[in-house]
Amino acid sequence: MKKTVIIAHENPIMRSGFSSLLKQFIEFESVECATAESVLVACKVKIPTLILTSFTIPNMGALQLTTRLKALSKKLRIIVCAAESSGYIAEKSIRNGAHGYITSSIAIPEFFHAIESVCNHDTYTEPYVSQKLALKKISGQQHVLDVLSPREFDIFSKVILDKTAKEVAQDLFLAEKTVSNYISIIKKKLHTKTSAGLLKVSLEEGYINTLNI
Repeated sequence: MKKTVIIAHENPIMRSGFSSLLKQFIEFESVECATAESVLVACKVKIPTLILTSFTIPNMGALQLTTRLKALSKKLRIIVCAAESSGYIAEKSIRNGAHGYITSSIAIPEFFHAIESVCNHDTYTEPYVSQKLALKKISGQQHVLDVLSPREFDIFSKVILDKTAKEVAQDLFLAEKTVSNYISIIKKKLHTKTSAGLLKVSLEEGYINTLNI
């Protein structure tokens, strides 16, 4: 029986590319999803073996999606894909429950290695990302954005893309007032008073590059 892999990415070219690569694994069949909500719907029909999701998957982002998926099944394996080799995003994703982290420019042999490793219950990050994580652990360096909870981080990620509280609320299925309260808390934690200030923090920390803007 073939194992099911859900490819969740907002970019149809990326979805198609990953699905084409997976066809080389005889034991896998892929299901493509464009939003986090469609991933959850697919999982209610059938729990897959693996989910490969973009970090910026629409509706809720990879962090919140991972939290929802882990509640559905503890056996489900998850790989997060981002635009760049960000050690911070890799660490954030894995701490939140993902089992692997890759970039959209991953080499084909490494992609196959990532799939095999995560399906064999190992944790995988690309070599360059692993090096970044190791150096951070040695140095004991803390990231400014570490003060944010997964929910706060998801909202922060949308606000710096110039989304209003109303738009963020619609994306994350929250009340607008709840989002506004979160934004106030985020600004306080990051010591800024404006959304422009949040964008400045993201630029200084190199996070904005991960969103491929």
